[in-house]
Amino acid sequence: MASNTSWCAGALYLFVHQPMPPLVDTTTTTTAAAAAAAAFFRAFHRMQLNFLWAFGYNVLAIPVAAGVLYPFTHQLMPPWVAAVAMAASSVSVVASSLLLKLYRRPKGLEG
Repeated sequence: MASNTSWCAGALYLFVHQPMPPLVDTTTTTTAAAAAAAAFFRAFHRMQLNFLWAFGYNVLAIPVAAGVLYPFTHQLMPPWVAAVAMAASSVSVVASSLLLKLYRRPKGLEG
């Protein structure tokens, strides 16, 4: 038991009193950070676009599927039409997200 305690104490001493080696190469960190920020903002913009599309779809399609137009047209939307519209919305959002594969780093940030 004493040897385990002394080993832990020695490891703690080395951990506290030895300087930490650098974790990142600071010469390329700025370029890499700028490239990561550009990729992040591109992905975030795509998420906002997908959110807007889904929000617009839900604002328009859900009331129509619920029968808001029934007093004017005297027809209800068949469930299969609502299902196809929901599937088409999901496919369009996924396709929009897959466009991120076409992302290229901005010029000047190639590493």
